[in-house]
Amino acid sequence: ELVGFEPKPVQISLRDMAAAAIRLELVARKISLKPVKFGKVSGIAPDSKGVDLLVKVESIGEAEEGKLGEKFVEVFVGDNTGLVTLRLTAEEASVAEVGKVIEVRNAAVKMWKGFIQLSVGKWGKISKHEGGTELEVNKVTCLACSRPARESTAQETTRSLSMLCLLC
Repeated sequence: ELVGFEPKPVQISLRDMAAAAIRLELVARKISLKPVKFGKVSGIAPDSKGVDLLVKVESIGEAEEGKLGEKFVEVFVGDNTGLVTLRLTAEEASVAEVGKVIEVRNAAVKMWKGFIQLSVGKWGKISKHEGGTELEVNKVTCLACSRPARESTAQETTRSLSMLCLLC
């Protein structure tokens, strides 16, 4: 008997012995997490899944009510390769502040009226970026509306974010 653990016959594999040692808490379980590799906005395709981005918040739209009564907010985010629309619930949108850098993990692409939108959803995560990373946003390419960006007029800024990209 060794430290409250009675060894099994030699026929038992080392894997079974290691699993037993972990189960009996003789050895701590090692959990190794892979570092996140953030992609670029330009790498998003209509069928992308599991999108990880490090982006800067450019503008935040008004809250809209969904079909089931939940509140959604459209947030325009971007990096040095372009802009994209991020559709967030009211709770998720509390993280987003204009001019701040956020991390979007495991987001899914949804096509809405022919435009690309990212949603975090049940399995994704959105959080403030901890670190001194400064991002310059390239407003030349906007994936939200799939056309070259342009300056918006005062009349266009009064329209709904869901119908027009305010940054284009």
